[in-house]
Amino acid sequence: MKKLFKVIAVLIAIVVALLLIGSLLLHIYLPPEKAKALVLERLSTQLKREVEVGSVSVGLLSGLQMTHLKISESPNFSKGTFLSSDQFSLKIALPPLLFRKVIVRQIVLKHPEVNIIRFPDGKTFNFSDLTNATVPSPPAGEGGRRPDEGKSESLPFLLLVSRAEIQKGALHFIDRSPARQSVDITPFDLRLKNVSLTTPFSVQTSMHIKSKGSDLALDFAGEVNLVSGTFKIKQGSLVSQKSKVMVTGTMNNLKSSAPVVDLKVDIPRLNLANFKGFVSLPPALRIEGPFTGHANLSGDEKAMKFSVLLDGAAAKIQYASTFVKPVKTPFSISTSGILRNLSELEIQSLKAVLSALALSGHGKIPNLKTAPPAIVFHVESNAFPIEDLLVYMPGALPPGIVLKGTNKLSADVSGTSSSAQFAAKWDGTGLGITKADQFAKPAGLPMEVSIIGEMAGPNKIIVKNLAAKLLSNQLTGVGTYETRGADGVVSFAAKGVNWSVPELAKLSPLLAPYHPTGTLSFDLRANGPTSAPQTSVQTSGDVALANIKQEFYEGQNLHLKWNLSDVTPDLAKVSGTASFKQGPGKILNVEKLAESSRIGKIALAPLETLAKLQKKGVFSQVNLPSLQSIPFDSIAGDYLLRTGVMTIKTFDLNGKDLSVQDTGTVGLAGAQALNMVAVMKLAAGSIGGTLGNILQDENGRPTAKFLITGTMANPQVKLDLKETGQKAVQEVGKEIMKNKDVKDAVDGLQKTFQNIFH
Repeated sequence: MKKLFKVIAVLIAIVVALLLIGSLLLHIYLPPEKAKALVLERLSTQLKREVEVGSVSVGLLSGLQMTHLKISESPNFSKGTFLSSDQFSLKIALPPLLFRKVIVRQIVLKHPEVNIIRFPDGKTFNFSDLTNATVPSPPAGEGGRRPDEGKSESLPFLLLVSRAEIQKGALHFIDRSPARQSVDITPFDLRLKNVSLTTPFSVQTSMHIKSKGSDLALDFAGEVNLVSGTFKIKQGSLVSQKSKVMVTGTMNNLKSSAPVVDLKVDIPRLNLANFKGFVSLPPALRIEGPFTGHANLSGDEKAMKFSVLLDGAAAKIQYASTFVKPVKTPFSISTSGILRNLSELEIQSLKAVLSALALSGHGKIPNLKTAPPAIVFHVESNAFPIEDLLVYMPGALPPGIVLKGTNKLSADVSGTSSSAQFAAKWDGTGLGITKADQFAKPAGLPMEVSIIGEMAGPNKIIVKNLAAKLLSNQLTGVGTYETRGADGVVSFAAKGVNWSVPELAKLSPLLAPYHPTGTLSFDLRANGPTSAPQTSVQTSGDVALANIKQEFYEGQNLHLKWNLSDVTPDLAKVSGTASFKQGPGKILNVEKLAESSRIGKIALAPLETLAKLQKKGVFSQVNLPSLQSIPFDSIAGDYLLRTGVMTIKTFDLNGKDLSVQDTGTVGLAGAQALNMVAVMKLAAGSIGGTLGNILQDENGRPTAKFLITGTMANPQVKLDLKETGQKAVQEVGKEIMKNKDVKDAVDGLQKTFQNIFH
């Protein structure tokens, strides 16, 4: 035993002596100055950049020590500093080298700082010149095979690193490209323990990633096995303020061409506002409050399966003033699918839930590598109650419109962001729609809209086919919508043929009680800016009502027929034919009734003209009943229209107190000329005396004929004295036979006419 101790003591003494001699030889043959010069020469030659170093020393026990290392941007420090480090140390255990073992006791890099710059082209970096060199492959042998091909992998030596650290490092990514995605990673710490080529070793890192005011703390700890090519993440976390995302899992076969991953992500709290420096949301979209959820990722590059679930019930989501989802409202998004060959994305399931609304979809992106990538996607909703959705969309409906009940949506999209085809369908059969007493569709009546079209670029939508169904009535249409600056431009045409008036009456509380019959057709066109489009309608119809009563009109046995084209809001271009007739009734306000519809304005144009004249006081000397409120026994009209001018073929209103017969032409637009003759008959005895005798017809009713000229906006009227004068002469003759003073009688008659009509 004593002999053994002596042998050990001698060996220790030899080792110590060798270390001392080795250290002495290193200081003699590789002094600090020479070591420094050697480092500077080697690094500068290899990197083709300027290199500075404070001091360099090499010792058997202390290893390689460098301080204040700096590497310039290409080609020199006048362009800036690429990398700097306060201290670099490398310590290697010498005795194991005798047994082909490299044991690195320590690798430490203190306060390293790296500046990465992406240039304006978005493709090159300030380190691109350092990565151009490639390592040549070994020459091929016989048959084109490399000398080492087919041999089992073996390690020429054993490598073990006891400790490797990066302490308080910093990486600054400066993005000068249009993307402007600059990021600072500081501090950055990395710790490796017992690094080996043959056995697992541990990895631990932590860093802070800062961008545009956001600070992410990234930490993870794991285990690496270089032999099997495995990296196991035991614990990983991403924290920003109150947000936290955790990751665990493994990555296998990292040394092969088909690595496999199996990762699980837990999201206990995720507030997108904490990541505003990394996630860009539309300016009008605000998300406040946390999401929760989880995700899974597993597979290899041939088939990578994924699933994600996010629950945003605790978040408030607002888009401008059109959509507001308050806190505690159910909201979730989930998706699952497969990424194949890192180029084809298949979304097998996509679900989004907002309160009672549930959207589901599926689709694929066939080639992610194309620019822009194409997408094929289908989405549809459940039959959701519209009231639940409208709660989150204040002001979405025009005033007076009320929606209740369920409806359903579905859509298909295929193409790219620059050119895409789409088809959508809306089923509102289960929906009830009301607007005061003007429109009332109860739930259960068929109502559907489908659309097929194309998005031709980011600013243009082409509607190739629009089909709408309301009960049995069908509408078809085509058109385009294009944004130009702050406004949009529309070109649209819609057509409905032989719409059932009885079915339409079911949707009108005003018409339903009168049980109308007949059909109507229309062809609507709109062109121009959406703020003020030019509209035109071609329409025809044949409608009858047994009786009708509304605010401005009541009557019996009404029958309307029309066939009109170019019906514009001002009626300046309207052409075609129109006619109507009916039995007893009453017009309660002729001007407001004419304003209620374009057909009404055409039919009542003669009466509307006379009513305006009466309001101007033209008929003040004649005891006419009010032309605003007119009872009648029957009324009929027959019109021919051409370019905004209506020819009155006949217009007959027959009543006890007033009868009107009109002929001539009327310019409907207001600026076109009037040339109308109106014959009005009053009730018998309404005008007495000589004037009454002059104006009365064979039935004893005072009758006056007026010539109306000017325009609808400014009509002018004068009495037709030709016929009246003839009657006056006859009356004067009678007076001559009775009165010898002829001159006085004639003068008196002239004064009477002057007072009434001038």
